[in-house]
Amino acid sequence: MAALDGCMSGSTVSDCYHLVVVCFPDAAEMGSLLIAKLECVNQGLGSLNWEQRSRYLHVLKCLMMGWTACTLPKIIMEEKIVWKASELNLLEEAVTKLYTQEFYDRFRHAAIVPRCLSHAARTIAPLPQANEHVVVDPWPLMYYKLSMLSKQK
Repeated sequence: MAALDGCMSGSTVSDCYHLVVVCFPDAAEMGSLLIAKLECVNQGLGSLNWEQRSRYLHVLKCLMMGWTACTLPKIIMEEKIVWKASELNLLEEAVTKLYTQEFYDRFRHAAIVPRCLSHAARTIAPLPQANEHVVVDPWPLMYYKLSMLSKQK
């Protein structure tokens, strides 16, 4: 999101970084946009609760209002205090369409969008014992003992 904002607003990433951080529930606490705490799953833009989601939606709307590299939908440019639930649905649709299309246009691949998980989040697998040599595979729950791999030669 920070990279897209830099492309769209013409500013450096640090100029609006505080708004980008506020778009994610735990980013300020974690100090990173790349690491999310499992306790924050289904919060922020991925929340099922429209009132909670709307707070983050308005921050993203504020960030997008500085985008000069595209034509913003009218609803994103609206500045008002009271929003009806139906208006928030329209705003969310406009923000989502704009973000995903501009992300694709700039970076040539689909954006990862926040969503609510349909299952309880948990850690992938227990950590291996300290004396056990393993290589972590990108597939979850799969570990390879190096000693077993070297015996097959």
